[in-house]
Amino acid sequence: MIIGNLSGVGASISARTFYLLFVQRKVVIGSVLRGRTDSEKSAVIEELRHEVWPEVENSKIRPVIDRVLPITDITHALRHIEDNKAQGKVILRIPR
Repeated sequence: MIIGNLSGVGASISARTFYLLFVQRKVVIGSVLRGRTDSEKSAVIEELRHEVWPEVENSKIRPVIDRVLPITDITHALRHIEDNKAQGKVILRIPR
């Protein structure tokens, strides 16, 4: 499931990823929230909370993590995202 997309209309997936989706008969569902009203966005959030979040909690759905960086590397992290090199979430770790 893809909700929103930071890379704009130029987003793409690799041929290998497409092939794996195809042969495994996976489904990709996407939504762009920018043009939606606040009530529509709220409805999407509620459906996610009810339908998807339990699957995340049970580890049936796992986010794709590109890398985990210390918060001090925020400039590097942003550059990585802006250059469309991230193949998943870029997480910034904050020390305790």
